[in-house]
Amino acid sequence: EHDGVEYVVMKETDIIAIKEGK
Repeated sequence: EHDGVEYVVMKETDIIAIKEGK
């Protein structure tokens, strides 16, 4: 299991989305 890695990826994606204003 690597939920930690998936969580980090989702977190980074959310940050990018916020920066792009989506």
